[in-house]
Amino acid sequence: NSGNGSNKRRTGLITTYVATLPQSSRDVLSQAGIKISRISSKPTFDYACFLKGLQFLGSTRYILDSINYWNRCRTWKGYSDNPILRKRIFIVIQELMKHFFRKSKVLYKLNAGSGIIVPEILANVITEIPEAKKVLSKLRTFTCGSTVNTAKFIRHIQQLEVHPYEDLSELSKLISVHKFLSSISMEENHTSGKYLGPPTLANFVNLEELILSAFDDQDYPRSKWIQLTGLQQVIIHSHKLFDPNNSGLLIANIAQFCPDIILYEGPILQDNRREFTKLLDSYNHLRSLHLRPSKGIPDALNQESSSTNQRNSEGKVDFDAIFKEITISDGWMISAEAFEKFLESRVEMSRPVCFYWNPTVQFKGQMEKFVKRIIDMESASKFYVFLHGNLTSELGGDKKNSLG
Repeated sequence: NSGNGSNKRRTGLITTYVATLPQSSRDVLSQAGIKISRISSKPTFDYACFLKGLQFLGSTRYILDSINYWNRCRTWKGYSDNPILRKRIFIVIQELMKHFFRKSKVLYKLNAGSGIIVPEILANVITEIPEAKKVLSKLRTFTCGSTVNTAKFIRHIQQLEVHPYEDLSELSKLISVHKFLSSISMEENHTSGKYLGPPTLANFVNLEELILSAFDDQDYPRSKWIQLTGLQQVIIHSHKLFDPNNSGLLIANIAQFCPDIILYEGPILQDNRREFTKLLDSYNHLRSLHLRPSKGIPDALNQESSSTNQRNSEGKVDFDAIFKEITISDGWMISAEAFEKFLESRVEMSRPVCFYWNPTVQFKGQMEKFVKRIIDMESASKFYVFLHGNLTSELGGDKKNSLG
């Protein structure tokens, strides 16, 4: 919920669910110093019987608000360094989760949040409550802040998000049994120095979307695990490659083994032009590119590789005929001539294109003249090129034309 009063509504919702708890759970709350006198003791409709999805995202904050409301206390600010508050929040979530698993017949979606409290409770409750395994047996979407060992009884997950993962062994077990996965989104804990091994994803025949994220620019193992014939989207949020000397293997694998690829977003070096051309030449389904030039590479993107009509040796690749969306993140410098040709071609085809750059970027020379002309064309008629930046303040600067 959003807007005014949303906190009150969430507190009211939590209070309503707590009111359905059995007396044994109420006693546990009372023993922990949580006053439940403001919670109705009258029979309350048990909504948990009809739950099909659970989301604990941000639950610790609102449960803290609820505890403050029940105890008529408004002075507690946070819980990170307060063991008493942490224990009370833990107990409320634990008793609610036990109740949900005992009452609900099936859950199709479970979001355990991005922290460590809820996943820890989830792991404990799954072990303690026999009904939990049956309730989760048909789970389709699972989001968790850390790895929870559910591999033994959850076999039908289609969408999995684990942000961040730390226990590689448990993560490997979890995803290795889910042959129906169509989407995997994972984020490594960059402080651990651990990375998911290449063989782990090798057996997914239904995988359509793979997203790998990092807190910062991390090195990714690139290689043979992207041999997934049904893969349609590959998103790797990084500018770096594990082995720059063999950087082309990542794109080459996609080009060879992923015939249905629609979207690729990930790292690339200028030296990868051969593999990149093969990717463009191989698949007619490819519609969206987001290239992340590897940082620290000094070579400029030359006119040949940035041309709007780049072709391979047989002349089969045509950017304009293929793509609906092209994005190049920061890192490459583009010549004014190549940039002008690209944007003009989009105007001729009446195909919109957005071009973004860092707010600090300034133009000079030919690029300055071209951007001024673009502004004049935009004011004179409906133009299909949208340039995003403070143009009037940036024109005539001394910096290089490093656009992204």
